[in-house]
Amino acid sequence: MYFYILILSLIVVLIVISFELVKHSRFKADQLMAVRAFQESNDLNNRDLKIFKETMKEAKAQILLAEKSVGADKKKGASIDAAIEASKEIFKYLMDEPKSIVLYGDFLYRSLPAFSSALERKQLIQKTQIENGEIGQTKEALNDIIIELSETIIAEYSKYIKEELEEATIDNIVVKQGERKGTNEKEKR
Repeated sequence: MYFYILILSLIVVLIVISFELVKHSRFKADQLMAVRAFQESNDLNNRDLKIFKETMKEAKAQILLAEKSVGADKKKGASIDAAIEASKEIFKYLMDEPKSIVLYGDFLYRSLPAFSSALERKQLIQKTQIENGEIGQTKEALNDIIIELSETIIAEYSKYIKEELEEATIDNIVVKQGERKGTNEKEKR
């Protein structure tokens, strides 16, 4: 009797494991299809895709580090919050338009890493409860650097917004020209 229960239990376990393996393989296949579709729709070769993935992974880590560093800071400024939000929006834009990554090289490789690093340093310095004139000057200098980097990131985002406005304006002009052309053709009939 125990032998049959053992055999039945093993069969049930094997069936469950096989269903999980099939589900996992389907998930992997779907993931690969999605990556290929992304790659084809954005005209990326394998090298470009690899660079894109690595760059965006690093950018995401830096944005999360900046958020974490600022989260504990009670004296954060509005420009720091705005810079983090601008970073997120640029990140979202680049996920939709991977070919634009070359336009945001300064942001991805200079401004964002320096910004998140400066915020992390500020958090580490604030954790130490030591206060003297030199440390106070260091904190003040670091705050100035963070504000300057925030302004740089916000300027990058402003360029992005300006491009979006220009594209929307062009789309609007095209639509209006299409409407006029349609109206003119109706009048001729």
